[in-house]
Amino acid sequence: MMASSTPESTPIAIIGAGISGLILALALHERHISFQIFEQSTNFNQFGAGLNLNPSGIRAVQASSAAAFKTFEKVRTPHHPTNEDFYFAYTDGERTFDLNTEEGKGGVKRSRWIEELAKELPANAVQFGKRLRELHMPQKGPIELLFEDGTNAYAEAVIGCDGIKSKIRRSIVGAHPSADPSFAHVVAYRSLMSKDDARRLLGPALAECAHVCTSKGIFYVSYPITGGTHNNFGIFTEHESDWPHYPNMSISSSKQELLGRLEDRRFIELASSLTDDLDVWAIYDMASSPLPTYSKGRLAVAGDAAHASTPNLGAGAGFSIEDVTVLAELLAEVYSTQSSSNDSVLCSRLTTALEVYSDARISRTQWLVERSRRLGMANLGQPIWDGMWDWGKFRRDTVDSYHTVWNGHINDMVAQAKEEFSRRLAKDDHCIGL
Repeated sequence: MMASSTPESTPIAIIGAGISGLILALALHERHISFQIFEQSTNFNQFGAGLNLNPSGIRAVQASSAAAFKTFEKVRTPHHPTNEDFYFAYTDGERTFDLNTEEGKGGVKRSRWIEELAKELPANAVQFGKRLRELHMPQKGPIELLFEDGTNAYAEAVIGCDGIKSKIRRSIVGAHPSADPSFAHVVAYRSLMSKDDARRLLGPALAECAHVCTSKGIFYVSYPITGGTHNNFGIFTEHESDWPHYPNMSISSSKQELLGRLEDRRFIELASSLTDDLDVWAIYDMASSPLPTYSKGRLAVAGDAAHASTPNLGAGAGFSIEDVTVLAELLAEVYSTQSSSNDSVLCSRLTTALEVYSDARISRTQWLVERSRRLGMANLGQPIWDGMWDWGKFRRDTVDSYHTVWNGHINDMVAQAKEEFSRRLAKDDHCIGL
């Protein structure tokens, strides 16, 4: 902790109480590092869409926190009711290929998982209604956070888990183009579909498994959640013009508006069975203007705040959990080696740890952003292979991309980051004579 002459502060302020923020909090708690979460909403209620975790994401949950992994095991639904190795299927209505892995995977309802994660937090871990207005980061001493309700708080370091419209990202990059996300020119009509409706509309085989169905200018994604009682279902369509509603990324729409976009008879039948009132979600990512760094001084961003991606590889949540696991391990290194009450030393070590985190994560995560955008174009039937669309190349690139995602091993990532932190720390300590 910083010297007592400075304002009372918490070691780590986490901005945002989404999945990455909550798992970071549990990871810090299990490593005996104090924290405080600041959430702009008034409660944990969030849009109840599903999310998917692949093998690398599940390894990251296990490494992050025993409590977090317990909650995931409680709420996850397998991708197939009987085939444990099945991961995802891709079809164009005639041809199909499967992706299989012997390692863990599963779909969850986002709001349900957040509910369970929140139960594992220590008392008073979250302050709600705290919309960040600005922050002040001195060279040494605590960072001051000022909120729109007129209150303030202090922290030794601040981690932005505040999503795609991150305030912390803007504090890091300023007026750089990456301060704002970019529209992927795709919109999604998302819904939860009952098991009976899914079997009737998709057929028994597809209803029970996670899959993507592609067509020209449109695709849908479906996978079981909530123990198989519902499917997370989304129809994605091209949207050539700019999205006029930003910073709002979703607006109220209707089934009739969706039907007006459709030409494929299969998709018209599916859309006709949805509820009359729908929300349409604009798909944004960081592909057009990637962040040059994920940290600045004692500020860092993680998850969508750092590298928001389109959902086409189902890896955004998993990569976010990789982020916060690496962060938690590096912050544990800082506080385990902090034997001095010297504010300057602590500030320097926190800065170094967050720089190591950024360097460790930027290549893999920005690959995901670019590759997911490209796979989305392929899902929409766009001619991305020498001016053509090719089923064989689509299958090859899809399989290769998923295997690159799955082959990420969090223990290796953590070990490499800790080794680099130790190397830089030894160099820094030598320079200042410690």
